[in-house]
Amino acid sequence: MKNVYIIHGYQAVPEDHWFGWLEQNIRQTGAHAERIFWLIRPILIQRSGKNV
Repeated sequence: MKNVYIIHGYQAVPEDHWFGWLEQNIRQTGAHAERIFWLIRPILIQRSGKNV
């Protein structure tokens, strides 16, 4: 079985854009697909206005 990891770009989260669509379409081919939470903490800090 093939594994595909979908990693979002800067200032995005796995629920944004077309990531869900891509994950579903990859799974339909029989491969395992997973959206990865990457850089989520810096984005949440930036959005909250906290300076850490």
